[in-house]
Amino acid sequence: MIFPILFAAAAFEEFLFRLIPLAGAVIIFGRRPVPVLAVSVISSAVFGLLHGNFVNIFVQGTNGFLLSLLFLKCGGFNGKSLKGFATSSLGHFLFNGFIAISLIVSTITGLKI
Repeated sequence: MIFPILFAAAAFEEFLFRLIPLAGAVIIFGRRPVPVLAVSVISSAVFGLLHGNFVNIFVQGTNGFLLSLLFLKCGGFNGKSLKGFATSSLGHFLFNGFIAISLIVSTITGLKI
């Protein structure tokens, strides 16, 4: 039951923080990497900040930037936004799934992770 929720959350966040800003940047700026990457950095910083506080900008923001690169590399930079969205959503889901499994194992075994 937890994995469909994790996928829905990942897809929603990818829609807000990758698909809308990065597809928009590619439409506005074309295939010019500097402005598109600037939008990626800003979107990733906001993504991190909304996950907590300024420390989260570096933790989740870095992960968000990697997901942005995944979105762009897997089609988003070439105008294939849905392919990039699907790929970054899957990557985000796998990351969240790893964290969830780690927390479940930690809780069950009492191990500190």
